Formats: sequence, C-alpha cells, structure tokens
Amino acid sequence: CGGPGSRAASHRRALCTMVRGAPSSAPSGAPPLPPLPASALQTLLVLDVEATCDQPQRAPHEIIEWPVVAVDAATAMPIAEFHRYVRPTEVPQLSPFCQKLTGIAQADVDAASTLDVVLAEFDEWIADLGLVDRATGTHLQRWALATDGPWDLNSFLARECARKGIDERAHLRQYVNIRKAFVRSHKLRTLRGCSLDAQLSRIGLKFEGRPHSGRDDARNIARVLCWMLRRRSVHCLSINEAADPAVPGRYIALSYGVGGGVGGTLVVRGPKKARGKKAKAERAADEAARERALGEAPPTAAVPGPDSGGLVVTAEPAVAGAA
Repeated sequence: CGGPGSRAASHRRALCTMVRGAPSSAPSGAPPLPPLPASALQTLLVLDVEATCDQPQRAPHEIIEWPVVAVDAATAMPIAEFHRYVRPTEVPQLSPFCQKLTGIAQADVDAASTLDVVLAEFDEWIADLGLVDRATGTHLQRWALATDGPWDLNSFLARECARKGIDERAHLRQYVNIRKAFVRSHKLRTLRGCSLDAQLSRIGLKFEGRPHSGRDDARNIARVLCWMLRRRSVHCLSINEAADPAVPGRYIALSYGVGGGVGGTLVVRGPKKARGKKAKAERAADEAARERALGEAPPTAAVPGPDSGGLVVTAEPAVAGAA
C-alpha cells in the first residue's frame, strides 16, 4: 500500500492494513502459478456488508459495516484490507437482535461515519491501492468487487443509495458473484445449499472467526476465492453479475469471456413475482432500456482493455436457485 516515504503514507496507514494470518497463501515450495489470461481481472475486492436487522424486520435495512479484503489474482493472496463501521440514519438504534447477531455494539456505529462518507473513504483507498487514477477516475488495473451472492450490492447497497440519494458508483454496480463462480467451477447444478460454510467444507477448510462479523465473513470468502485462483478457475476471473439499473434490488446475470470478447445476458433473476408476467414486447423494451443504462457505465469501468466493448447479448443457461 505504499512505502513510509510516499506522499499519502499517513492516509494509507489509516485506511489500509495488511492481512495477517490469512490461510490463503500458497503452500511452501509450491511451483509458481501460471500466468493469468490476458483479459482476466488482476485484483478482486472481496466485500461482505452487515446491515441493520431485527425479528421481525420492520424498517429498511441500513449498512452498518463495510469490510473489504483485496486479493491479488496473480499470486492468489490477500494483500490489504479496508474496514469501516457505518452509522445508520433512518433507525439509528441497533436492535438487541442485531447486536447479538453481528457483534457490532451501539457505540461502534455511533462513532462511525455515514454511508456516503464511508463510500468516499473507500474510493480513496481504491486509489491508494493503485487501482484508479485519483485525479481522473481512470482505471489503472482490471479489477472488480467480489461478493458471496448478489445481496450485498443489490439488496442492501442499491436500495439504500436509492432511498438516500447517494451516488452509487459504477464500480459498485458490477461484480464477481463468488458463490456462482464456485458452483460453476465445481460443476454443481444449483446454488442452493452452497453457503459459505458449505463452500469451505467442500475445499477442506473451516470457517475462521465469528459468523456474521463482516470482517471475518469477508476474510473467509477471500479464502474460497484464493483457493479458486490458485487453480486458475476462469469463473472467478471476470465479472458475472451487475445491479439492475432499472430496479434497485434486482440484478442481471452477465457472461464475460476471459481472454476473448465481452458479452452479457440481460436476464433478470430477481424476485419471483417479477418473472414471466410481462408480454414479449414489454420485456424486450425493458431489456433494451437496461442495455442502454448499462451502456452508460459499461463493463470497461471494471474490465478495461481492447476486448471489453459494449454489452453483447449472448445465451447463458440459467443456474437453479439464483434468486
């Protein structure tokens, strides 16, 4: 994250910490990993948010923890972390259920910044990592966020940004769904039953830390990602989902070719009630509108390069249990 003599060293020390004790490093004496495909992602930022919750849930969810683990795809190792608690503004008081589940105390969020400020600090951290040019916003590497499912960015972030009028950056709308990548890399037939614990168990690992701690969840998701990266699974080397720009809370399944062209299927896998109830003409109009909207923030925002043009509609089989 930069040497002690760099211009932004103090800021980097405040925002960026190296991952300690991460069990995802390559085994001692292992041969070097093969090079990545030319158009593969170079850095993945594993995110797992925590949000306000209660039983029953009456108020909208608000993000209260924003933890990220940066993973270098070439070495298949975590390289840095970003962590912030977030102060909720719609319902500032955390429920006893939420505090017990997440381990986040009321004092943690009371002392924290609001979501808009945390996102701005996250942007600074991304620039500190050398992923974007601070002055122009130009991407300097091929990188993307990575999550365990679509919920963090679609169900939580997109809806909260829409309610509060917060700018939802282009790089927060396209991501690698690690759960989907894991299912496809293992040739499984469904996403059902493929929880984080199940993924870890399948590769011979156990969850480390506290479940529902955003930081510990993100670190364990990063362990799964590093396992796949060491095996050069192409499924985790390209963006495979994007937030639906037409409807906050829904997402679009994308299919990007690693080492070739870029394509995306405009297939909405959102709430079941939204499926199959529109006439063909209305559905075609919706998909055209989404394609135009995505064209305003095309895949080049996260996967720049000569092979990453606008969206091209391609065929992609549905994965059972994606909703």
